[in-house]
Amino acid sequence: MHKTADGLFAAIERGDLAAVDALYADDVVVWNSVMPRPMDKARSLAVLEWLLAPGVTRQYEVHERMIDGDRLAQRHTLRVGIPGHDVIEMPVSLFITIADGRILAIDEYVDSKATDLLIERVPRPS
Repeated sequence: MHKTADGLFAAIERGDLAAVDALYADDVVVWNSVMPRPMDKARSLAVLEWLLAPGVTRQYEVHERMIDGDRLAQRHTLRVGIPGHDVIEMPVSLFITIADGRILAIDEYVDSKATDLLIERVPRPS
């Protein structure tokens, strides 16, 4: 469980979308508190691809992590650096369902104000 979660966050920090893809089960469901509906694998990877824009940096500071059965709960701060702007600090709590080293589901609670700043400042793909 820890290895899979650590692999996910390390891949996002280094901008390795292929590694995230490999950790996701084909039928993964990703729910986020600021999205209108759950995302499938393709949509979740598209959102991450946007966050992995060139020049944008990501760093996780894990505050707490607990495991119960096939579920991992984590509370962390995601710091996102965008050229020309102050670092955005986003408090996050999430639950990840993992089986056989693959991520089956993510339920993510994020700060909406920090998310609004990300949407405003992270460049859109052209």
